[in-house]
Parts: sequence; structure tokens; C-alpha cells
Amino acid sequence: MSTKIIAVLSSIILFAAAVSVAWYIDDRNNQNNLANNNIVVPEPEPPIAEPEPLIVPDQVSALTEQVAETIAERDCIKGGEALKPGTYNKITRTWWFDANLNATRPGCNPACVVSEDTMAAEINWRCTGAIMPSSGSKIANFQECVAAGNPILNSNPAQCVADGETFTEPFAEIMTCSEESRKVGACAQIYEPVCATVEIQCLKAPCEPLKQTFSNACVACLNSLVKTYAAGECK
Repeated sequence: MSTKIIAVLSSIILFAAAVSVAWYIDDRNNQNNLANNNIVVPEPEPPIAEPEPLIVPDQVSALTEQVAETIAERDCIKGGEALKPGTYNKITRTWWFDANLNATRPGCNPACVVSEDTMAAEINWRCTGAIMPSSGSKIANFQECVAAGNPILNSNPAQCVADGETFTEPFAEIMTCSEESRKVGACAQIYEPVCATVEIQCLKAPCEPLKQTFSNACVACLNSLVKTYAAGECK
């Protein structure tokens, strides 16, 4: 009787073990299937944005007009004088302010120029050399006639016509070459032009002397054909 019981109990134990093993294997299979069915696919990373190109302003002045004007007033302006709005020069890196100065120069249009590099200012007189007569004033001489832009006649001496009047260019003082001036060994290399009268070798009268410009009086008098000269270039 005991042998049968033992056999039954052994069968039960073996069956239970088989069931446990089968359940374990089935559970493992289920876990693997679950893991395979829930694979997480990583989302693609957003593309890296390229940096925008750096836009550098075209030669923008680091010195503002307000600061430049302050420097101009400090270095150029005195009591009662004034500045007009400034203009920036990209090439020279300077601010230009037209200046209304107490002191004036004929034929000039002064400006106060502020350097961005030195942070200092100076007056640029911007002289053209043209001296215009005052509005409504009457032209009184040859120089004023020429400065006003009136026509110059092709004559000797030169003449300028304005408002029906003719103004003659005054003669320069006539100088004569001395014997000492002809013995000079060498002349200084300076340009102070003179208009000399050069005698010519005459083959048939009448023979008028020629007018020739020399760099200075010394050079002119070294020419044996030069007798006289006057300051300035020949017209």
C-alpha cells in the first residue's frame, strides 16, 4: 500500500515540476515577445542650424558725429564761431565740418577736420586762389577782373574786359643782368620763374627778341643772349 502511495506522490511531483518548467519557459517567451514588440526607435535629431553670416557695416565710423563735433568745437572754434553739420569721409576716416570762422582768408572756404585715428581736429582752409569781388562792388583793377572770371585778351601786356571796361596787367619791374650774375658757376635749384628777353641772331631785319621763361634769374643771366628779365612766367 505504501509503495502505491509513493508512486502516486512521485507522479504528482513530476507533473508539478513539468508544469512549473513549462510555465517558466512560456513566461520567458512572453517577455521576449513583449520586448520585441515595444522597440523604441529614437527620434532623429534636429539639423544643426548654420550660423548666420556676420554682416560688417561698410566702413562705419567708430567716431560718432556728436563726439566729432565736440572735438571740432574744442580745437577749431572760438567765441562767436559756428560749425555746420558734419560729413564723414570713409577713405581718410575723418569728419568734415564747414566752419564759420571770425578770421577769414581770401578765396578760402574753411572746414574743421576731425581725425578718427588721432581724435584731434585742425582747420583745412580749402583755398582755391579765386578771389571774387564783393557782390555789387565795382571791379577796379586787372587782378579783380581776372578773379571774377572775365575774358582775358590775347595781347601784350594782357588785358581783361569787364562791364565794358578794359583793365591792363601792370608791367613787372624790368631787371638787367649784371656782369657778376654772368660769372656764377652754378645756380640754385629753385623755381622762381622769370620772363627774359632773348636776343636772336638776325638774318634779315626787323628781328624782334623772343620772350622765354627761365626757372630763375640766375639761370636766365647765364644765357649770354639774355639782357633783361622780369619776375613771373612769360604770358
